[in-house]
Amino acid sequence: MLPKRPSFPILLSIFFLGIAGASPALAVDKTPVVPMSDHFQEEAPLIDVPGRFSVAAAETTIRHKVFFSDLDGSTAGWDVINFRAGQPVAWNIVSGAHACVGSSWWMGQTGFTYGDGYDNNWIQSLTTNVPIDLAGTTNNKLNFKMRLQTEYTWDWGIVLIRGSGSALWDTLATYTGNFGASCVNQSLSIPDSFTTVAQPVAIQFLFGSDLTISTADDNAAPYTGWTLDDIEVKAQGNPPGGAVRFFDDMESGSAKWVTSSPDPGSLWHVENSPTTSNPASCFFLSTDVFVPFDGFGFGIVPNYADAMLTTPPMNIEGVFSPATATTVLKLQFDDWENFPAETFLRWSLWIRGSDDQVTWTSWHNATGFSYEGGNPQCKEVVSVNFNPYNTVQTGILAGTPWIQLGFRLRDEKASGQGILDGSPLSIGYNTEGIYFDNVGVFYVYTIAGAEAIGGVPAGNKVAIRRAYPNPFNPSTTIEFSVPKQGPAVVRIVDLRGRQVATLVDGSMPAGEYRVRWDGRDGSGRDVSSGVYFAMIQSAGGRDAVRLTLLK
Repeated sequence: MLPKRPSFPILLSIFFLGIAGASPALAVDKTPVVPMSDHFQEEAPLIDVPGRFSVAAAETTIRHKVFFSDLDGSTAGWDVINFRAGQPVAWNIVSGAHACVGSSWWMGQTGFTYGDGYDNNWIQSLTTNVPIDLAGTTNNKLNFKMRLQTEYTWDWGIVLIRGSGSALWDTLATYTGNFGASCVNQSLSIPDSFTTVAQPVAIQFLFGSDLTISTADDNAAPYTGWTLDDIEVKAQGNPPGGAVRFFDDMESGSAKWVTSSPDPGSLWHVENSPTTSNPASCFFLSTDVFVPFDGFGFGIVPNYADAMLTTPPMNIEGVFSPATATTVLKLQFDDWENFPAETFLRWSLWIRGSDDQVTWTSWHNATGFSYEGGNPQCKEVVSVNFNPYNTVQTGILAGTPWIQLGFRLRDEKASGQGILDGSPLSIGYNTEGIYFDNVGVFYVYTIAGAEAIGGVPAGNKVAIRRAYPNPFNPSTTIEFSVPKQGPAVVRIVDLRGRQVATLVDGSMPAGEYRVRWDGRDGSGRDVSSGVYFAMIQSAGGRDAVRLTLLK
C-alpha cells in the first residue's frame, strides 16, 4: 500500500513490512478520518444568538436545551486536557537485549503491562546535535542498523532531514510493522539537493504511535519499539573514495544527539475578536471565541499538538421524552476552520459519563470519527448527532445522568493516520485548526399529539396559556391547562367559527400540555394565510387564543 502522491525528494522510500504479530484486523479498532462536510450539517440554529444571520428554528421542534454557551459571559467549568503533558523522553542509550551491537539508541521503556516497548500516543524524536556538512559532496548515503517492532500501519519510525534554518523536515523513509528480532542494515539515499541547501543539515529519527494497541495495552505481538546503531552519513561520489560526514556507534555517550518528547502545551483559550489568516465575515469572530494556539491575535497550532477543550458537565437526567425511544442528542456550534491536507491536523468529539460528577468513565470518541476540513472557511451553525448511551461507542451506561464533551485537536503527522493519508509527509506544516463559538447540546424531536409539560402544576381553570410562535409559518405550539381529569377537546376554527382541525379529543389527567398545529386542516391540506383561533373545551370551562398564519 503506497501513498497516492509520493514526492521526490520529500518521500524517497516507504516500507510496509507486516511480518509476525501485525494483524490487519486491528484496523477496525482505529478511528476513520472523514471530511467534516460528510458528517456535519449546516442547519437552522436551535437558539437565537445576537448578530447571527440565521433565525432560530421554531420551538415546536425543541424538546430540551441541555447546554448552551456563547462564551461571552462566564466560561466556568470549561477546561483543557493536554495529552502531550507528562510523556517520558523514551530515547535512551542501552546495551543488552534492546541493543544491536554494544551500545545502541532504543526508543522504549521497560515495565509495561505486556513487556518492554512503548505506549499509545507517543511522539519521540532523536535529532543530531553536531554539524553534518554535505557541501561539495554527491551521492550521500545514510546508513544504520535498526530493529523495529511496531503495530503495522499505525505506529511508525520516520527518518527526516532538513537544512540549516529550515522549519520543514523532509522525509527520507518511513517504517512500520515487525522487522523481526534481529537488527538489520538500512541504507537511504540523501538527494543531492541537500548538498546545496544552507549547511549544516540535521538528521532526525521520529517515532509516532496512535491512540490504541501498544505494549501498554496489547499482548498480540512484540511491540518492543525502535533500536538504532552505527548511524553514518557517507558521501559515495565526490570526494573520491567516499568521505564520512557523520558517524556514531553510541559507545561514547549521547553528546551527538538531542532527545525530545515534544509538548506544545494546552493551547486552547478564549480570545476576543481573533484575527485569521484569511479574513472572514463570521459574525462570531468579533466576540469571545475558543481558539487553539498560544498567544493572542493570530496564531497557529504547532507540530504534535494534542489538546482537548472540555465543556462543563451536562445533566441529561429526565431529558429524553417517553414519546420517543431515541436518546440521540444534537451538538450545534459556529466555527471558523482551516485544515490543509498537508498539516494532518484533525479534531474529534469525545465524551465521558458520571453518576455523581466525581467518578467518571474514561474518555471515548463520541462519533467514532476524526474530522478534517479544507480551505479556510466560516461555518454558521453546524451540527452532528450522537447517542451518549451507545455504550459500545461511548462507554456510558443507559440512564447515566451526567456527561461531558471534549473537542480534541490532534496533529497526526507522525501516526499511521497521517502517513497513510496519501499526501507527501513533510514535518513542519502548521495551521490554525478550528475556532469554536456558540456551543449547544439539544434533545430534539417534533411534538406528536398532546404532550405533558413536566414540572408545571395544573392551573385552576381551563385556559390556552400561549401559542408560539405567533404569527407563525408553518407551525405553532399551543400550550393549555386542564384543571381536572376529564374529557378535553382542542380545535382550530376560522373567523366564521367553522372547524378547521381537531388537535386533541379525549380524556386527560389534570395538568399542563402542549400540542403542535402544522397549519393543515383535518384532511391534511395546507390552509391559507389568515386569522384562526385555537379553542379548548374541558370540564370547568373553555378558552381561546387568536392565531395568525403568515405565508
